[in-house]
Amino acid sequence: MDIKKSTFCAHRGASGNFPENTMCAFNAALALGATWIETDLNLSSDEKLVIFHDANLGRTTSDSGALSLLTLNEIQSLDAGSWKDEAFSNEKVLSFQELLNWQDTHGVNINYELKCDAANPNKVVTILSKELRDRDPKKIIISSFSEKLLIESIKVIPSYRHALISERLPKNWKNKSRELNLNAWHLNADYLNLNQVRALHRERLKVRVYTVNNKTKYKKMNEWGVDMIMSDYPEKFLDF
Repeated sequence: MDIKKSTFCAHRGASGNFPENTMCAFNAALALGATWIETDLNLSSDEKLVIFHDANLGRTTSDSGALSLLTLNEIQSLDAGSWKDEAFSNEKVLSFQELLNWQDTHGVNINYELKCDAANPNKVVTILSKELRDRDPKKIIISSFSEKLLIESIKVIPSYRHALISERLPKNWKNKSRELNLNAWHLNADYLNLNQVRALHRERLKVRVYTVNNKTKYKKMNEWGVDMIMSDYPEKFLDF
């Protein structure tokens, strides 16, 4: 059976060799030919969305503690690159607006994963919708592990595509897809099988998988016809 090649998505930018979710990682992914990028949204204490994965600082920054306790300016004063290599010591945490402006300039597509786990969903989505004003819905996907965040986002900004993230496809996925009015599922490739891909496609749901850094698994996901493969290494797979 002839299957269309899966779309490639650079997970947190070219994060295998660059500090994740930083401008250098995004620029590297773009230079390597990525047309889709995945990244994360968290919320500062002054209610600004920032490009950051963890709820706590420390793993990828020069400070520690809860991200939500710092203002945008305080977060952007941190070193977000040296953890990867001293050559990246000038990298900073980006604001959502900075990345949106970069996205507009380069015409790249971005999947924004809503983290903000401890924040009020209504507050998060109100901020999200204001910052997304006049942005092209065809260039953006909103995803989250949080059903509450997705429900609110689908209600407030229904013109954007939305996807629920899950390690494994739950048994009640059909009901949940209809209940939440989902466009897609984002699933861990390690726990996915071909029958699930086919079942999801029969329901006209997109299947996007994370985080595939192994060539054998990447080939298998393509053969199964998943719609998108997220990987840390665009340099390995864009010409695969």
